[in-house]
Amino acid sequence: MALIALLLLLSTACSHALRAGVPRMTAPAAAASSTLRPDLAAALGTEPESGMADEAAMLASSTFPIPPDELVSLAKAFTAAQLAGTADGSGGNPDWFAEDFRFVAPVVGPYDKGLFIDSLKSFDLKTAFPSLSSNYHHFRVCPFKPNRVWYSVKYLGKNDGPVLGRPATGKSVESPVQAHSITFNEQGEVTKFTIGYVMDKEEGNTGGLGGVFGLFWAIGTRVLIAWAETVDDINPAARGLAFAPKPSPPVPDVVDDPAWLIATSGFCSNLNVVIKERDVDASETEGDTAAHFIADIAFNYYPQTAVKFTDFPHHLAKTIEGDAAEADALVSSAWDHKNIALLEPTSTCGPEQGDQAWGISVFKVEEHRHCTDNETAWEGHPCVHYSGYVSAATSNFVNVNEGRFVCQLFVDSMRSEECMKHAQCMLEPIEELQRECIRYNPC
Repeated sequence: MALIALLLLLSTACSHALRAGVPRMTAPAAAASSTLRPDLAAALGTEPESGMADEAAMLASSTFPIPPDELVSLAKAFTAAQLAGTADGSGGNPDWFAEDFRFVAPVVGPYDKGLFIDSLKSFDLKTAFPSLSSNYHHFRVCPFKPNRVWYSVKYLGKNDGPVLGRPATGKSVESPVQAHSITFNEQGEVTKFTIGYVMDKEEGNTGGLGGVFGLFWAIGTRVLIAWAETVDDINPAARGLAFAPKPSPPVPDVVDDPAWLIATSGFCSNLNVVIKERDVDASETEGDTAAHFIADIAFNYYPQTAVKFTDFPHHLAKTIEGDAAEADALVSSAWDHKNIALLEPTSTCGPEQGDQAWGISVFKVEEHRHCTDNETAWEGHPCVHYSGYVSAATSNFVNVNEGRFVCQLFVDSMRSEECMKHAQCMLEPIEELQRECIRYNPC
């Protein structure tokens, strides 16, 4: 399975839930192990007087027509189809997904069927981690929701292949145990799929993170995650001035408060990059002598999805609903003179597309506004026009002028000019944040 580049934390398991008021359950006294302390051995057989769910009775009273053993078998068959890459019905295989399917992870989602299937095609972990094993175990039906199967995974493997254009690190990965679940309808179709809920953040070498974020972390690729307050490396001091201070008030407004950060995926058009010889005496480049040349950049952007989030320690994140609202957020005066990272594919449609990298251009905004009627290349879709100059530390931008092409933006709400003198301070977190943006495949 091409595991999605998406993510994961928290711990919850329905089958471990307690419910008050249930009569005391008894258990026969067990033979004590010879290593037990005598006083603890004497406690064997004692159970809580209340709060224990009678799982067997609850499942026996279920009216869901598919029995637990068949549900577990379905869950394993769905997992096998995911691993084979055929769960969407490709290759003449069964389509497992219900029309009302939702994918939900601790941070991303819910995704509908279309978005989830597209996301599976955007990243191939088999190449990066050819020996990766999920170690599926502990399949069980939830007594509180008897059409849901919970199970656990623990990733073990090694990064022996390239990761998103980067060479293999040779580093090993051990994730914490994570809770996943699959919910079925009466036809056996999957209506909900949840992944990546970490049970013990101190386990393994993924920094307490689950899913793909954890795999990246273990091989040394740090991912910006607004909600990962438990990871020491993710804090304002470690990231420096490239990221916003904590918001005040605690719940900022996406348009008016620059404490929000935005990650967005969509399409670009009319991209024009003009290389010019640097004038180090000019005010726009003063103090930035890393290269002899600089570039003016201008393009139109059509947002398709956007997520706003706050920096450590508040970890607020929310999808901006609607293309028009996304465009309004991106043209707000809050972003005047801020840095933006434009990410665009370095190749077009073709056999090589699966291995393409993403060019990253960090530029400083000089103008951003709604597109005029004669500027848009996609009639009826909200459009934002950007222009500015590319940082000297950015050299791998791609000049694509042919119609619309997929692209992604990361808007940084930093309040200091210092980072423009050292643009690399932005590149690593920007490069990794784009992994969690939804991919819009132009092919």
